[in-house]
Order: sequence, then structure tokens, then C-alpha cells
Amino acid sequence: MYGGSSSTRRLCLRSSRSGEPPAAAWSSSLRACRESLRNTASRTQVTRFITLPLLTPVIFFNLVTGIIVALQILVQPMLLSPGILGLNPGTVPPRDNYFYVVHAYIEIFTKQLFGYGSALLWLLFAVVLGLTVLLFKTSRRWVFYGVEP
Repeated sequence: MYGGSSSTRRLCLRSSRSGEPPAAAWSSSLRACRESLRNTASRTQVTRFITLPLLTPVIFFNLVTGIIVALQILVQPMLLSPGILGLNPGTVPPRDNYFYVVHAYIEIFTKQLFGYGSALLWLLFAVVLGLTVLLFKTSRRWVFYGVEP
């Protein structure tokens, strides 16, 4: 059905949109921009100096949750791979659907290598933790909370 890397691109796009819907956070954050602030400048100045700084906490939240969700993609490649859900044990998904979590799943549940599979998942946890800590450390430079530290 999908050829080559197009399924990988679709899965990555799908995983970046999964999780909690950020529309409510975006709309409530946009409402927080006061009308009096918006009436004093041009449209580009309002977007650059008022709207974007006020939206940076929402952007930061969506970035953190999006990275966590995108690195844990499992269900979509499994559903796109025939035979992986027990219909034909030992079937390996196509290379373009073979993500890290799928590899850990196959090692644990198909090959019965529980120690190796759990070590893979601990490495995934360390990568997710490292990226999250890195984002929190760099957030001091680009996230505007409205209060000086």
C-alpha cells in the first residue's frame, strides 16, 4: 500500500499529531493576549513581540509532549505490518516501519529476550529524559513566562 519511506513520513507526521489535542491550549493562550496590547502596534509587530512570546509556554509544552510521543510510536507500525500481531509469529515489519520501540517489542514478545528488550527500553527512557532535560535547560532562553526570575 505504502512504498518506501512514504510510510515512515506518514507515521512520523501521525505521531507528531497524536497525544493530547493542543487546540484548547492554543485557543486559551491566544485569548490571553489582551486587546489593548494588540491595538498599539502593526500586525507584524503584534505577532513578533506580543503573540509569539505569550505563546512560548504552549509551544514548549507541545514540543516536550510531542517528542515523548513521537519516540514511543508502536501501534501504527504494528498495524501496518501484516502478521506482526500474532497472525504469523516471527514476522518482522518492513524496514521503513521498523522503529526502535517495534524492535524492543519484537525482542521481548517474539524472541523472548526479556533482559535485552528491557535494556532497550531503559535506553529509550534515558534518551527521552536527556532530551526533556535539554529542553528544560534551554527553555530559560526562549520561553517567556511574564515574570522575571
